[in-house]
Amino acid sequence: MAKLKVFGGLVQMGARGQCRTVVAATSQAKAAGALGCSLHELRAWWSVSGNKDDLAAALPNPGQVFMASSSMGRDFRPVVQVGGAWVDA
Repeated sequence: MAKLKVFGGLVQMGARGQCRTVVAATSQAKAAGALGCSLHELRAWWSVSGNKDDLAAALPNPGQVFMASSSMGRDFRPVVQVGGAWVDA
C-alpha cells in the first residue's frame, strides 16, 4: 500500500487573499484530483509538508481538502469545490 503524503500550498480566495490549503493523498495525481488542478500545477506550486499542523488536519481524512483562513493560518476546516469556488464542506 502506498504511503500517505500531505501536500500543502496556497489557493487564491479573491479579495480574501491566499489561504493555506492541505490534502493527504497517496500520489500527486490523487492530490491534484482532490484539489481540482492539473498535475503540472501541483508539481509547480505545491509541496509535501511535514508541518505538524498540516499533518494533523489532513492525515485522518485522505482526499479531503482542508483550508486555513489565511496564508499563514493553521485553523484548518474542510472545504469542497462548488462551481469552481471553495466553500465549507
